[in-house]
Amino acid sequence: MRHAPRPVVRLCTALALAAQAAAALALSAQAPLAQAPLPPRGSKPRAALVRALDSIVSAEMAVRQWPSVAVLMVRGTDTILHKGYGQADVELGVPARADGVYWIGSVTKQFVTAAVMRLAERGALSLDDSAGRWLPALPWWWQGTTLRELMWHTSGIPSYTGAPRAAVALVTPRKTVDSTLALVRDLPPDFPRGTQMLYNNTGYVLLGQVVEAVRKQPLGEALRDELFTPLGLASLHYCSVERLTPGRVTGYNRVADTVRRAVLWWPDMAAGAGALCGTVADLVKWSQALHGGRVLTPASYAQFTAPGRLADGTPLRYGMGVLLTDVANRRAIQHTGGIAGFTTWLAHLPDDSLHVAMTVNLFVGSERPSLAGVKLVERVLGPRPLVGMARPDDALRRALVGRYADGARTAVVTDAGGALQAALLGGAPQPLVYKGRINGRERFTTADGVIVEAELAGDAVTRLRVDGGSYYLLLPRR
Repeated sequence: MRHAPRPVVRLCTALALAAQAAAALALSAQAPLAQAPLPPRGSKPRAALVRALDSIVSAEMAVRQWPSVAVLMVRGTDTILHKGYGQADVELGVPARADGVYWIGSVTKQFVTAAVMRLAERGALSLDDSAGRWLPALPWWWQGTTLRELMWHTSGIPSYTGAPRAAVALVTPRKTVDSTLALVRDLPPDFPRGTQMLYNNTGYVLLGQVVEAVRKQPLGEALRDELFTPLGLASLHYCSVERLTPGRVTGYNRVADTVRRAVLWWPDMAAGAGALCGTVADLVKWSQALHGGRVLTPASYAQFTAPGRLADGTPLRYGMGVLLTDVANRRAIQHTGGIAGFTTWLAHLPDDSLHVAMTVNLFVGSERPSLAGVKLVERVLGPRPLVGMARPDDALRRALVGRYADGARTAVVTDAGGALQAALLGGAPQPLVYKGRINGRERFTTADGVIVEAELAGDAVTRLRVDGGSYYLLLPRR
């Protein structure tokens, strides 16, 4: 879980999420396709499908040096794939199992959000409550931020995982949740509240503290009593680096091309932003319950999965603890989770009745399991091509070229022989695909799904809106 708006690095899912948000284009306007039936269980075509999925996972593991992966894919009531691959502990040569226990990082956020929303359903709090109502010791300028804004990452509060002293603090034993807030409480805001969106772990630590304040329980106990026990999610729990946990998988990081045992975070330094552990089976069981109407009321679920909004009404591609970006060009509700030693992906494709969970015992940064997950989904559901658009005219191409920035957050647009490219947030240049004029702005997308919209005054481009799903930035021309 690494993070920061200075420069931009966010909770291990930040750049993983920023890129991941993009794991496809904005929620597809294409109509849902009719579901093709899966080959019957026990048939030769079904065996061939499973072999093909095995090959995809094995190839991704080899290329990305993943020690182990656990995967569960369920369509309707049909379990397509449920396996563990590789080694749960490299030094001891322990084979991975499908029921291995992994740290799930930022996938924690949807559990915390669901707990908050259930409390709101009972009238114990309101999503429009200020954080200061429940946490009066917060810095004065944090106090007016609403719970809804914390869920949407639009508060402007700095993310503690990008703070200068975070690297040491996150792995220091016996740290408390308050230690995370101490890393950023004296820093200025990233932006005025509600004007932009930047993936933010501090906000979810605060939401976890709100749950504790309302329920008068530690967060792990509150989530256990509110969600895990009633839903039968036996493996899900607040992680511990000291308690013996049957089936726990060893976490690794990669330094250059070398895989090394990870130094794990002290769990209270992740808290509501990413402190949960569990199996892929319980992640899918949770996904089925959440999206099947057994966790939230219909009205709450509609809020949970609705796009968040900036103060000016601009819609986001992030709901309440979930990304609303496509998977394999299909509508999806998903999230990644990354923390020292581990990376997780959980996705639900509602039009296809598909739930997918993947856990990896390596913190992989931008090489997230959702990239492999897209390949698995395409193999099961079939490819679904995007509809292209015409190229922009010469005048628009010339107008776009330039540098756009808000502090350390930058976009540089260049013209490479008639083809526009954009280097976003310090990344490598990517081709911009023109999608046309939408809502009065010229829209482009990148290969990994970031939406770039140009605002014009006459013939001049004055500002870019850059929507990566886990961030929404306004970058004036410089």
